[in-house]
Amino acid sequence: ERRQQWNEAIDLLTKWAALDPESAAAHTRLGITQFRLKKPAEALAEFKKARELEPTSAHPNIMLGQLFTQERALDQARKEFEQAYKEDSKNEATARAYAEWLIQQNELDKEQQVAAEMRKNAPKSVAAMMLDGLVAKMRNDPKAAEEALTQVLSLDPSNAGATNLL
Repeated sequence: ERRQQWNEAIDLLTKWAALDPESAAAHTRLGITQFRLKKPAEALAEFKKARELEPTSAHPNIMLGQLFTQERALDQARKEFEQAYKEDSKNEATARAYAEWLIQQNELDKEQQVAAEMRKNAPKSVAAMMLDGLVAKMRNDPKAAEEALTQVLSLDPSNAGATNLL
């Protein structure tokens, strides 16, 4: 994998997954390798298997969206992120990943909608407040940034990200 020898890697990862079918890590790495071999449907199936085994792992479409982003296939990445958010918008990790992707695409208005929904689902969401602070800073709104980041620190006093942004 590190040498990007995907054909050799797929053989070894397939053996690993066969030896330890309950390993979410094996299925995740197998999915990444399938994607690198231009097999996104097979990759998605492996990411779904990984999430079945480890429910706290990233949403399968988030994984695919991140890989498409790395390949600069942004239209396909958008479809994957939107699908993940459509299916799993109440999951904070999924919503945060989508919001962070929207920030990278400079879609701050849409990101703010996602962050607002995150706060609606969990009013004390540190992740949503951090996103608010970051976007306010990007929009050159120091008052709003300070307010959001101060709220983060009131809930999580050792939050280095909030401290650094302040």
